[in-house]
Amino acid sequence: MRPRLAALALAPLFSAVLFVSGCGQVEQTASEAANDLAQAGQDAASQAASDIAQAGKDELMRQACRPVQDGTISASDQELISGLLAGAEAAGVRSEVIAQVEQVAQAGGQVPANGVKALQDTCSSAK
Repeated sequence: MRPRLAALALAPLFSAVLFVSGCGQVEQTASEAANDLAQAGQDAASQAASDIAQAGKDELMRQACRPVQDGTISASDQELISGLLAGAEAAGVRSEVIAQVEQVAQAGGQVPANGVKALQDTCSSAK
């Protein structure tokens, strides 16, 4: 009878040990799931920011390309391009594109034909 009594006395202890070890596993799994979820949120936010930045660059290029489509630059076209220059620099538009926009923007009354052509070519390849 004593062995049976000893087994009954130890049963709650074994249950407690199993419960505690099970809680540790549940805690680890929950922690891993929370970390995975946080990483997924960070990845999504990073991708969204990247998409927004790219959309901004694309819009700046579209606006800078519109005035040179016909191969001529009017004073108002030049003013528009000048206004886009700072935004393009801040948005991280490629430096060679910035240089072309800057050349057109700062040309004064006579925009060099090769500057217009270079910007047209850049605009065509950006599409």
